[in-house]
Amino acid sequence: LEEGGEQEMTAMQYAMGRKALVSTTAYMMLRLAVIGLDEGLPLFMSTPQLDGGMGFSSNEIGLALFGQGILLVVCVLFLFPYMKERLGTLQLFWLATLCIPVVCVVTPLLGDVIPYVSEPVLWVLVEAYMALKVLAFSTGFTAVSLLINNSAPSRVRGTVNGFSQTAAAFSSMIAPSLSGSLFSWSLQNEMDFPFDFHFTFFVFGFLSLGLCVCAVLMPPSISHRYVE
Repeated sequence: LEEGGEQEMTAMQYAMGRKALVSTTAYMMLRLAVIGLDEGLPLFMSTPQLDGGMGFSSNEIGLALFGQGILLVVCVLFLFPYMKERLGTLQLFWLATLCIPVVCVVTPLLGDVIPYVSEPVLWVLVEAYMALKVLAFSTGFTAVSLLINNSAPSRVRGTVNGFSQTAAAFSSMIAPSLSGSLFSWSLQNEMDFPFDFHFTFFVFGFLSLGLCVCAVLMPPSISHRYVE
């Protein structure tokens, strides 16, 4: 019984150590950003252009998200392994942390350009945006999952992963309501930029800057498997 208690205490010490704690925080922020963006994006696309949205129909929104799904498969199966082999896990996480705030801030600009471009050009921009979004978030999630696994030895990896999943579930719980509430407020407040329809995405862009702090705090050794 003492040995079991000691082993559990040791596992929690790993889970609360610098490597695991920073990786878990990064995972929480990623979940907050991606769920918030995924909640706000369809709302933004379906909002009439007069209110600052894109005025897309449900079919057009489905087509845009379908393209995102194809890009996700390509990125996870082919692009990420290629980049990981050449750059390393921590460097890929750095790449994601730099791209994600940009993705969030660029999102409402898709509505801004509609009066100035033709429909084919708009769809090229939409799919280019989707490609950047998929690249940033899929790279970030895959990299941070590896970093969490590298933050502790294999004998306590289950505890560390369970702790990170529990923490990330909190972000998953608050992100949809936060995004929906902010977007609704931005449409009703009758305020000018940046508190109009841009505001929700700017907020998530600002929050995702915390990922850069996590990347700075991660030691280089976390790129490799934990060695006791």
